[in-house]
Amino acid sequence: MPLRHFRSETDADGILWLSIDKQGSGANTLSDDVVGELESVLDALEAHPPRALVIRSAKDKGFVAGADIAEFVGLGEADGCAKVRRVQRAFDRIEALPLNTASLVHGYCLGGGLEVALATRARIARDDATFGAPEVTLGLHPGFGGTARLTRLIAAPRAMELMLSGRTIDARQAQRLGLVDAVADANGIEALAGRAVLGETRGRPPRPWLSLYNAGPARRLLGASMRRRLGKSVPFAENPAPYALIDLWVRFGGARAQMIEAEAASFARLVAGEVAQARVRTFFERGKRNSDRTRTES
Repeated sequence: MPLRHFRSETDADGILWLSIDKQGSGANTLSDDVVGELESVLDALEAHPPRALVIRSAKDKGFVAGADIAEFVGLGEADGCAKVRRVQRAFDRIEALPLNTASLVHGYCLGGGLEVALATRARIARDDATFGAPEVTLGLHPGFGGTARLTRLIAAPRAMELMLSGRTIDARQAQRLGLVDAVADANGIEALAGRAVLGETRGRPPRPWLSLYNAGPARRLLGASMRRRLGKSVPFAENPAPYALIDLWVRFGGARAQMIEAEAASFARLVAGEVAQARVRTFFERGKRNSDRTRTES
């Protein structure tokens, strides 16, 4: 199958190494054409499953930078919901593959990139990796299943703090939180990822107590506290996204499938709103100016 944005190779152990390499771009973003090609890759993986799968980036600077922000400019609610539901379905298919999967992360792993990594069973990070969910800075919250996956993988209050603040954390911090399973330097990262998907490394022990944070009473209590703190620093009119995220978790945090579905609807309302559209346009125009300046200087 000819691929433009992905490269794949299968090693002697039967591990398929799938490298994301968006054509014509210095960074990987989840544009419509990248997602479409991912769907074709998943068709092939489901029809002929390898022994194991490692998803990585062929870009020097990082894993995946997130969604293609240019595609959000002028996006209406109905089209926005359809867009995020499409990506959600693709990530659900990654998660459902009947084989061991891992993300091998170096450099930045942000927004939709973090949500790619959350869809695999393990996350192996190079020691220069950084992780974050910066969507709130654009007047949005994660929309590709990340709100449900992150609040179950690590302690929900820490997950919510990461998404509400938009801050990034390094590989060692991510490992301590339980977001990352193992960290290695550039020389050992591929071997470590290979051992992980072959079941040759000890996985993180189950942490059933994490589910307590997603129980109804805990969500209502913690959600009220989050709203009070948020109200002291971020007026709703200035950025409704963090309030929408708290409401999403409080209402649906106990039911994963419902939360992912509600996440798409909430994201779509935000992306079509005035606050997000203003921030998205500013982000896109700034990026375009920087790109034009780089071409001029070179």
